[in-house]
Amino acid sequence: MMAYKNLFYFKFVNDEDKQRVIDHEPLFLLGRIFVVRPWTPSIDKYRNGIKALPIWIRVDLPKHLWTKNGIDFISSIIGEPIYMDDATARRTRISYARICVVVDIEFKFPSFIPIKIGEGDIVDIGLDYEWVPDLCTSCKIFGHSNSKCIKNKEVSARNPNHTTTDG
Repeated sequence: MMAYKNLFYFKFVNDEDKQRVIDHEPLFLLGRIFVVRPWTPSIDKYRNGIKALPIWIRVDLPKHLWTKNGIDFISSIIGEPIYMDDATARRTRISYARICVVVDIEFKFPSFIPIKIGEGDIVDIGLDYEWVPDLCTSCKIFGHSNSKCIKNKEVSARNPNHTTTDG
């Protein structure tokens, strides 16, 4: 493991271990969030705060959308699709599809999304988030709430009448 400016680089002995860690992200260690991603040349963009996060979502998927194209379609409405869990891919659990998507700072975490099916039928697709991250609306990054924001504490120190609320 190497660390550089809030990024940690891990080298796994085998691909199975690496995939196991990625499949269970985000990780929490000592109260801190760790977003684990395969290395890419664009990894440097994560140094200045987390503006997008991978999250696991349980999707109440209609049976006629239980295809790779259907799951990709729903995933892309929510965010940037990354992958689905093994039970979803193999269709061994059909009560819900479990997908991992990257959501950005503007995502509102709705409990459902309306989808137009066929000739105009609207179906509400239920969404259940396995974890909803803290979001700071002052910094515009994931990882802490407004009440724990250093920027807000600096403003409060200068202006004792200023208050913050979690958003």
